[in-house]
Amino acid sequence: MKFFLQIALALLALSTTQCATQTAAQTLAPTARAPIDDDAFAAIASQVRNPCKNIPEKASLLGALQSDRVCYEASILADDIVFFKSQGLNADQTTKMIVAEYESIVAPHAFRTDGRPRMGSNSAPVEVVIFSDFQCPFCARAAKTMHRIAERYPQDASIVFKQMPLVSIHPYAAAAAVVTTFANEKDMFWQIHDTLFDDQKSISASLLTKQIERLGATPEDVFDPVKGQRLAVVIVEDMADAEKADIAGTPTVFVDGVHIQGGANFERVAARIEAIRYAQNALLDRTHLPPKLDGKSAENSQTPPNDEQNSPQPHDGEQNSPNNEQNSPNDEQNSPNDKQNSPQPPNDEDSPSI
Repeated sequence: MKFFLQIALALLALSTTQCATQTAAQTLAPTARAPIDDDAFAAIASQVRNPCKNIPEKASLLGALQSDRVCYEASILADDIVFFKSQGLNADQTTKMIVAEYESIVAPHAFRTDGRPRMGSNSAPVEVVIFSDFQCPFCARAAKTMHRIAERYPQDASIVFKQMPLVSIHPYAAAAAVVTTFANEKDMFWQIHDTLFDDQKSISASLLTKQIERLGATPEDVFDPVKGQRLAVVIVEDMADAEKADIAGTPTVFVDGVHIQGGANFERVAARIEAIRYAQNALLDRTHLPPKLDGKSAENSQTPPNDEQNSPQPHDGEQNSPNNEQNSPNDEQNSPNDKQNSPQPPNDEDSPSI
C-alpha cells in the first residue's frame, strides 16, 4: 500500500477542488422546440447573444432562432429556456442560467475517453462524461443518474467515467481510483463502481482489498511501484483534463463536450440529450466544435468567438446562478459543501499509515 500513498500525495498536489453542492428536483419536463411566438420565451431569448457563427449578422439568440439557418447551439439554448422555465425558474433566473449555458456551449471541451470506463456503445451519437470521486456523497447520487440515463437512452448515449479523487478531503479516494482503474483493465469497472458507491460509507482499506481479491488479484498487483504506475498515469491524465476544463468539484457532467448546469440531475441530462438528438436529426450546423486533444482547433471549426464582443459578461457559475439551493428545483445539485460536511478520516485498523 506504500505506492498508494505516493499516488495520493502526487494527486493531492494537483487536487485543489471540493465536492460540488447540489439541490432537489421535482418534475420531468418534455424537451420542446423553440416557441418563438411566446412573449416570455422571446423576452429571454432576446437578451442572450447569438451563438451561431454562420449567421453573424444576428445579434441575439432570438434573431438566430428566427433565421432559416439556425445553428445547433441556438437550438440547444432554446430547449434550455423551455426546460428551466418548466422547472419553475422565473424570467431573471432563467436568463442567468441561459447566459451561463451560452458560455459553456460556445467553448466545448475535448477529453481523453479512449480506454476509459464506458456504458454504452462507442458509436452512440451523444457522449456523456462524468468526473467523479468515490467518496463524494453527491457522486453516489450521480452514479444512479448515469445508470438511469444509460437505461433510458441505450442507442442514443454512452456514459464515460473520469477519475477525479479529491484526496485533500477524502482519505480513500485515491486508493479507490487506483482499484477501479485496475478493475477497468479486467472489464469489471462498473461492478466495482456500483459496489463502492452503494457501500460508500464503508469504504476503507479492507473493503478495497476485498474488491482487489474479487478481481483475482492482490494489493501488491495493484499498488506495486512498477505495475501500478500505469494506473496512476490514467488518473493523473483524468485530473489534468479536469484542471484544463476548470472543473470546480464533483460530480461534474459534460454532454458532447459541454458542461451541464445541474448535470447530476436525471431530468436535466435527459433534456439535453433529447435536445442534441433533435439538432442532430435536423442536420443543424454545429458552429463551435471541441478542440482536438493536441490543443489545436477541431477540423472544420471556425475562429473561436471573441469573448469580449460575442459572449455575455463572465458568470459566477452554479453557486451564484438561480440553479442554487434557494432558487432552483433541480435535483441532486447544490447541497451542503462537501469540504465542510465530508466524512472524517475513518478510524480503520487496516488503513495505511504514513
